[in-house]
Amino acid sequence: MKGIVLAAGIGVLMVGTGCGERTDDATAARVAELEAQVDTLERRNQDLEFKGRLAAGHIFGSPLKNFFEADEFWENTYDSSQGDCAKRCTDTLQSDREVCEGKSDCTERETCFNDAITRAGRCHSACKSDNPSPT
Repeated sequence: MKGIVLAAGIGVLMVGTGCGERTDDATAARVAELEAQVDTLERRNQDLEFKGRLAAGHIFGSPLKNFFEADEFWENTYDSSQGDCAKRCTDTLQSDREVCEGKSDCTERETCFNDAITRAGRCHSACKSDNPSPT
């Protein structure tokens, strides 16, 4: 009885481990086909997971809202005060220049241009000192 159980056990062990099985081209082809199907299914699963995350983001919250509510967005703010001041100086220079071009006397026009440029330079210097660059 022990011999039969031992023989049956060895037979089950050989079948379970693949020993004694013949591997032919059809089996190898089937294994390759199954591996390709597994790869395809894994990619499909990853795509579905990604689409699920996107859908959940849209259903449970707005990506744009999340972007603007993030701390990282507000850490690096932009101060436009120096740029705004420089634009006012440039606009004033442009209007002064138009006034100067309307003058008929050459000497008076040249003096007007020089004064306008000097005022614009002082204005820009004041912008730099009143609105220092962030460090």
